[in-house]
Amino acid sequence: VIGNASYKHAPPLKAPVADANRWVAALKGAGFEVDSCLDCTRQQMIEHAQRLEGRISKGDEALFYYSGHGAERDGVNLLFPVDFADTVGGGSAQQQAVHLAYMVERMAQARVRVVVLDACRNWPFDEGVKAIGDPLFVAEQTSAAGTLVAYATKFGAYATDTSSGSPYSEEVLRLAFQPGKPLLLALTEAAEKVQNRTRGVQVPWISGNLAGVPYILVPEASAEIAWGAVAAMPDGPAKKEAAKSFVAKYGQSGSPLVGVAWGLLLEPGGAGAGATRSSPPLGRLGDPPAGGPTGRTYVARKGTAGEMSFVGLSEGVFDMGSRDAVGSSDEHPQHRVRVSAFATGKSEVTQAQW
Repeated sequence: VIGNASYKHAPPLKAPVADANRWVAALKGAGFEVDSCLDCTRQQMIEHAQRLEGRISKGDEALFYYSGHGAERDGVNLLFPVDFADTVGGGSAQQQAVHLAYMVERMAQARVRVVVLDACRNWPFDEGVKAIGDPLFVAEQTSAAGTLVAYATKFGAYATDTSSGSPYSEEVLRLAFQPGKPLLLALTEAAEKVQNRTRGVQVPWISGNLAGVPYILVPEASAEIAWGAVAAMPDGPAKKEAAKSFVAKYGQSGSPLVGVAWGLLLEPGGAGAGATRSSPPLGRLGDPPAGGPTGRTYVARKGTAGEMSFVGLSEGVFDMGSRDAVGSSDEHPQHRVRVSAFATGKSEVTQAQW
């Protein structure tokens, strides 16, 4: 995972560092060993690529995520380190950048190679691309069986950069880490979401070939891994929707993480905004604090046809919901609820009282 934002000789970016951190958390939650670099120089990017190559064994699944300045011309994708200096010459740009094909080649031993490129794909330089050995080299590296490259935008276009994060990363994180969801389907849905959000200005692109069984980042059976990906998401509506999907998928599984997901959804002030609240000591409605009005009888409209008798109950805490994984989904999880002191009728309401 590489996120470059603090460029020394190019416009700084807003989203890459925060987005990279979210990817790190999501990938760790999905069981990946993660190596990350924020605001990398060219040398650091090369070292990270070499370290990745050294850690991959045959049969592994490898994923490379990059967010930062990028450019493309004639199939050559360049990833720019923060010490990149040339803003005019295309030839010099190639010498100072890291080629996407170089990164993909470092993943050659992996059974599955996934690249997520959250960067622009226009060409802002005066010079064209100079030959890099075999002109088919890049195409071969990025289209080999078992390789999938997801671009945040189409060729020749810009990728959106906002202080709240990249819309592309947000959608991919929300969809790709849903348990049991094929990655290609998630990327396709994310592309549609981004295109709609940007009103057609940003059109994500996908290339490559994951032959065989559809590749899934998070196995359907693992609630722990699935919730780790949800928990790593930034607070906000997308996280709330992911939590809802988690509850719908695992609500009857008996996993204690379903209760955690419900806790997120039931948080006051945003339902999923990540706010914390203090939990009162566990108690029961029949075990109220001492000195309260429990047991005291109240009479309303005494001597009339509508006379009603009430019994008082103290402020306290009770457990709401089903303890076991049975019943409807809205009965889970069992959770603590605090109520203020109140009085309840001692008998059913008659028609006259009503």
